[in-house]
Amino acid sequence: MEKQLASLRHLFPAEKPSPTPTPTEIWSGTLKESFQVWSGRMAAINQMTDLEKVQAMEQLWQSLTVNNCMPEPPEWHGRVLAERAQAVEEGKTQYTSLAALKERGPRR
Repeated sequence: MEKQLASLRHLFPAEKPSPTPTPTEIWSGTLKESFQVWSGRMAAINQMTDLEKVQAMEQLWQSLTVNNCMPEPPEWHGRVLAERAQAVEEGKTQYTSLAALKERGPRR
C-alpha cells in the first residue's frame, strides 16, 4: 500500500492549494489544463485496488482533520442530512455503520 501511495504523491503536492479559480478563469483555458491533470490522477487512482482506495480516502480525511481546516459544508447538505434522518425515523431506511460497511465491502 505504501508503495502505491508513494507513486501517487507527485499527483498531490504538499503545498497549499491555489485559490479557487473564478468562472472566467476556468473558461479562459484552465478548464482544459485542469481536466488533463485530473485525468492523470484518475488513471493512477483507477489502478488501485478497492482496499487501497479506501485506505487513501482515510489518509486524505486524516490530513484534512489534523489541521482543523475543514471547509464549510454547502447549504444543501443540511437539508439532505435532515431528509435522511427523517427517513430513518419513519423506518424507510437504516444507517450502516462504517465498521459494517468496511466488513461488507463494496457492492457491485
